[in-house]
Amino acid sequence: MRQGKTALLTNIWEYGIVKSLKTQVPSLEDLTFVYQEDVDHTPEWCEDQLLAKHSSFVAEEKDGTPLSAQALCAGFTKEELKELETWVNARTYEKGHCILREGERADAMFFILSGQVSVVVSLDHRRAGRISTLSAGSAFGEMALLDHGVRSAYVMADTPLSCLRLDYERLERDATEFGARVRLKLITNIARVLSQKLRQATLEIKSLRS
Repeated sequence: MRQGKTALLTNIWEYGIVKSLKTQVPSLEDLTFVYQEDVDHTPEWCEDQLLAKHSSFVAEEKDGTPLSAQALCAGFTKEELKELETWVNARTYEKGHCILREGERADAMFFILSGQVSVVVSLDHRRAGRISTLSAGSAFGEMALLDHGVRSAYVMADTPLSCLRLDYERLERDATEFGARVRLKLITNIARVLSQKLRQATLEIKSLRS
C-alpha cells in the first residue's frame, strides 16, 4: 500500500477485517483496499479498472465500427460487404440489458458497432463468472452458426450498445453462388477467431498449471 498498490480482500467478513485493521493501523482512511465477495469477482474488478483506464468505447465512426472493420468480415470485397449489409438489422440496447441467455435457442449473431458487452457463465451456488469482455469490432453469438446448438453463456450490455443482428435463417436463405461465397468467408473467419480463442485458453490453462 505504501507503494501505491491496491489490496483486494476476499472471503472475509468486511466489518471484522476493518475492525482488526483499526486496532493496528493508525490512519486507516489512508489505506486503499477493496472487499470482494469471492475470488472469482476479484479479477473482474481488476479488469474493470484496466478497461476504464485504457479503453475508450466511443467509436470514431459516426455510426460505430462498420462491417468493413469487423474482425469476422476480414477479406470481404465491397460487393460482399454490401450484400451482407442487406442481411443484418440494427439493434440498440441499454446498459445492463441481457441480450443472450444461457440455454436458449441460438438463432442469430451480433456485430458490435459501439459499446461493450460481458460474456458471463453460471457457476455453482448461484454465482456467475465473466469469461470475456467484447467491444466495438467484435462479434458474439457466432459459435452457434457452426453447431446450431443452444447458447452456452449470458451476454450482458456493460454500456449502451449499438450492434447489427444477423439471423441465421436469413444467412442461409440466399441460394445463389454469390451468397454461398459470402457465407463461406464468414464461416472461415469465425473458425479462425475460435481457433485463436482456443489457443489462448490453452495458454491460460498451461499458465495456471505451471
